[in-house]
Amino acid sequence: MALPSLEFLCDSLVAILLDYYGIDQPPVPIRDILRSPPPDLTGDLSLVEGLPFNDALWIRLPNGQGKVFANLDISEHERRYAMARSLFTGLCYTKGGRAAGLPYAPNDNLNAQATFFARRLLIPDDLLPPDWQAMPLGELAALFVAQTECSTPLRADCLDVGSPYPTLGRAHPFYAPGRENGPPFG
Repeated sequence: MALPSLEFLCDSLVAILLDYYGIDQPPVPIRDILRSPPPDLTGDLSLVEGLPFNDALWIRLPNGQGKVFANLDISEHERRYAMARSLFTGLCYTKGGRAAGLPYAPNDNLNAQATFFARRLLIPDDLLPPDWQAMPLGELAALFVAQTECSTPLRADCLDVGSPYPTLGRAHPFYAPGRENGPPFG
């Protein structure tokens, strides 16, 4: 039996998280998700802000608890994005995540996979305002607590240029025509 696509899994996880936390408007409260995970994930997810290097990372401690450690010395939008990527990594290591078909971690594509999930979670299609295409990019970014420029223009993992995930370039506010500055996160 074939496993579901990464796009399907990420969209399903996002829908489940939005529903579980009753999120119906931006921004997605990533800290709340990590601080109060669903009961079956309490041993796998929690948040510690105070990492002195990098941006964020998920670690399973010797006592078995999984934690996302986030760096306080980076901007808020970068920290939110890093926490969402680390959430995906943590989910990949859970029994339920593996049973659902999430990729095994570590793997060679984990960074691209986590990036894909983070973008879907932090700027979900269901929370986009009806007029998002007419909104100034800065206003839309502020609504979702996202940055407006990518550190490297239109990176391969953003747009299907050599990416193992061909759906990454789908129509989305930060990938739409006229939005040449690239994705919302660097």
